[in-house]
Amino acid sequence: MKKQRLFNIFWNGFKNHREHREHRGAQRKTTTLCEPLCPLWFNFLCHDPISQNKLKNHRKRTETFTKDCDAISEIIGELMMIAIAVVTFGLLAVIVLSYKGPVDSPHADIDGWVNAGTDTVYFRHGGGELIDVKDLVIMLNLNGTSVELSPADLALIYGKPEWGLGDTIEIDALGEWGIAIGEDDYVGATIVHIGAGVVLQTGTLLGEEVAATATATATATPTPPPPSAPEITSVYNDAPNALSAVVNYAVNQGDAGTRVAYGTDLSLGNWSVWDNGTRAHNVTISGLTENRTYYYSVYAYNGTDSSYYSNSSIYNFTTAEATRFTPISVVDISGGDAIVSQVNVSGDGLHTIYNMPNSDFDDSIY
Repeated sequence: MKKQRLFNIFWNGFKNHREHREHRGAQRKTTTLCEPLCPLWFNFLCHDPISQNKLKNHRKRTETFTKDCDAISEIIGELMMIAIAVVTFGLLAVIVLSYKGPVDSPHADIDGWVNAGTDTVYFRHGGGELIDVKDLVIMLNLNGTSVELSPADLALIYGKPEWGLGDTIEIDALGEWGIAIGEDDYVGATIVHIGAGVVLQTGTLLGEEVAATATATATATPTPPPPSAPEITSVYNDAPNALSAVVNYAVNQGDAGTRVAYGTDLSLGNWSVWDNGTRAHNVTISGLTENRTYYYSVYAYNGTDSSYYSNSSIYNFTTAEATRFTPISVVDISGGDAIVSQVNVSGDGLHTIYNMPNSDFDDSIY
């Protein structure tokens, strides 16, 4: 009996629900989530078949909520789709733009060995990529003493910005740290590329491994630069007199040897005295002839290797004409006749030459 009553409750609710759904489909209304369940839960709670009047009243109460919902649903749906698209695009952009790609790890074959007789450790680039010295660090274990060469230390020792195929880095352990290397000592090495953060090479170069218990600081001696020709600047001459002229110039090397080549034509052919040991120079060219044009060029030689030299452009000057005068009278106190054959100040105003054959005085009167 109870089973029959329960079946009637659900059967009546199902029929009412079907009629309700057909009615809503004819009106093209959107059905709310609660509507299909309304007949069922009314029947189930009340334990009595729901009447058509009660169902119509329930529909009227819910009709204001479900009426004309189509347009609102479309707008909300479009807004949600736009929001989803924006969020998805933002996530993709973050993923793509934040990807840095693989780290460029350099690869190189490095050969290392030790010459105990000269206390020198060698590393030769045997193949692979060119390595910037500024990205290179070498750590050594010299028989228990840990030492390290920074990129700045290696730049001074090696003398080149890049380490390439066939190039060898020589490390003088005695000169750098005061550590001598014996035949039975241990030498271990680790070469690190700090730019990529990878170890290029590590291992034992000599002897049985010894744990490092001390450290030493490198005192790398700067490699002197290769010789170069001095640079010559500020070349000019003072106003010449009848017999000499002063040539002025400057060089950028204090130990450079310098001199001036000069002559009456562009082939020059004559040399001044050497003028060394300074950067600013004033060289006197003497023994010239009055009222004549001379050409000159400055030469400067490296103080260590004279094969490195430079010369300036060719300049010129004209000597002055000598000053001449004839005295009003010449007195020979010896009583003889004075014969003036030449009166010449010689351009420097130091003396005048007379010819006084009957005089006991010297022919040159100062």
